Amino acid sequence: MRVVSRQALVWIARIGFIGRGVVFLILGGAALGAALSHEAQPIGTAGAMNAVFSQPAGGLLGLVVAIGLFCFAALRLIEGFQDVYDYGDDWNGWLQRGALAAAGIFYLAVGILGASIVLTGQYATDEDVQVRDWTAWALSFPSGEWLVGTAGLIVAGVGIGLAVAGIRKKFANRLRRSEEGSRIVIAMGVIGFLARSVVFVLIGCFLIFAAWHANPSEAAGFGGALRTLRAEPYGNMLLLAAAAGLLAFGAFGVAEARYGLAAKPRGSG
Repeated sequence: MRVVSRQALVWIARIGFIGRGVVFLILGGAALGAALSHEAQPIGTAGAMNAVFSQPAGGLLGLVVAIGLFCFAALRLIEGFQDVYDYGDDWNGWLQRGALAAAGIFYLAVGILGASIVLTGQYATDEDVQVRDWTAWALSFPSGEWLVGTAGLIVAGVGIGLAVAGIRKKFANRLRRSEEGSRIVIAMGVIGFLARSVVFVLIGCFLIFAAWHANPSEAAGFGGALRTLRAEPYGNMLLLAAAAGLLAFGAFGVAEARYGLAAKPRGSG
């Protein structure tokens, strides 16, 4: 079923890839700065949007990034609904399409966060605080521990899925691979997928521990996961590796504007 034309989808993809890439370049840059200096701290997606807004002409820049994220969210939702990559209608196909749609919802939320910062002129609340507030709210329900624990398992499962996708280079099927430069793009994608996998698994584990101990303060978001890495033995080296992976994924995202969307959408012209 056609949702948008091929030409419209290509432009949505290009803008979206760049928007997502910029966010991860900011995340990677902040992590790199934190690895090289104890005075700096890793940040999450809320911190990344705050960082954009704090720059000269930050309102305009924040709006541009938010638009890019809205486009990326739309791309992932269209890919899931329209089955752009011909995953099919069996359980495996629906699982992969569902993952694309879930990513669309996530980036839609980040885009809304960025837009709200621009429209209100107020910085977003720290991501770890938001995660802990949500965890405390969920734990207040009967069987809230099960709800939080299930969320943790899902997030950790996403992290494991990212690692598998990176190692098996599943994302490469969505790239135009005839050009020489695409090999470098695929390498950056593998590194980036593995780095994101580590962060997602950590976030999932934090939620599971928070559920197990019924303690919302044990939950953490993207920035909290990176800070945990730095607190470990050889933490600066671990954080440096994570920063390199996030920067690689950011560069991969921007490069997707050229190499991405290899498949032709079903029923499109």
